[in-house]
Amino acid sequence: VEARNKINKYRKILTSYSGEDVLETGCGTGRNFCFYKEFQNVTAVDYSDEMLNCSKKVLESKEVNNGEGSDNEIKCKNINLKNVDCEELAKEFGENKFDSVVDIMNFQAYNNPELVLENMKKVVKNKGKLIIIC
Repeated sequence: VEARNKINKYRKILTSYSGEDVLETGCGTGRNFCFYKEFQNVTAVDYSDEMLNCSKKVLESKEVNNGEGSDNEIKCKNINLKNVDCEELAKEFGENKFDSVVDIMNFQAYNNPELVLENMKKVVKNKGKLIIIC
């Protein structure tokens, strides 16, 4: 479904709008990691240890298997993984911490998407960006 709908094209475009300090929520298998720039600081969170283990393997291999050929190398040098419930982002990180929050293809999985969105708004800096694909 993602290939047919060209989601990777949108992942690449939208992550290009993220700032220096990024929070990626619901990082899953790390499919967005290849779209971040070398200078960025990315905190990638997921509630699932299994998904975080997948992300860890992707980081160790320095490549994302996204089906896009040459666009799969991870250039970002500072991606940190953390087990966090997205309903508790503000509790975990405090307010006004990140230049942008990136969430791609996760809102349908959150138990309380309204609470997650409120937390995203709290942790992003004033005039920061929420970058969301549903």
